[in-house]
Amino acid sequence: MDAKFQVSINLSMEVYYEKSILLLSMVFVLSACGNSKNLADNDETTEEPFEVTTTIELKDMESKAKELFGDDIRFEINEGVSTNDIAEPHTEYRITLTDFSIAEANDRIKSGQGTEEDQDKIRDLREKTKELVQDLDNNSDAVVTDYITEVDTIYLLAYSQKNNDIISIEE
Repeated sequence: MDAKFQVSINLSMEVYYEKSILLLSMVFVLSACGNSKNLADNDETTEEPFEVTTTIELKDMESKAKELFGDDIRFEINEGVSTNDIAEPHTEYRITLTDFSIAEANDRIKSGQGTEEDQDKIRDLREKTKELVQDLDNNSDAVVTDYITEVDTIYLLAYSQKNNDIISIEE
């Protein structure tokens, strides 16, 4: 063979190897990207049922609260709450009553002029709060029932965890 032909073959073989390595590298990179995409898809499918379940549970809690307390309430969920009564971070399901007669009954009781009917109203609210808290999955989460006056003062009527009444029913 002459030198020109041998150089040409050597160059062709080098180009062939470079192209093969480049092609193999591209295949490897693309397959790696494909696998990470599949992993991302798996993560999304894992999280989606949790979000759906959480949303359903929250809607169920709100529906149950409206069933117990009536439609004329405000329902809020506050996560990561720590209070003097419950130091561990927890979720509070807050039911704010808008029925002014409850506020009046509570005011009469606080001033010492409450009737048996007033006492029964407040006791009933505390029992409903205790009933609602039993639907929670977590023992540290709490249900709070309150009302707000016109001057934005919040009065707690009931505050319960599954195994603990922060404001007892007997009060």
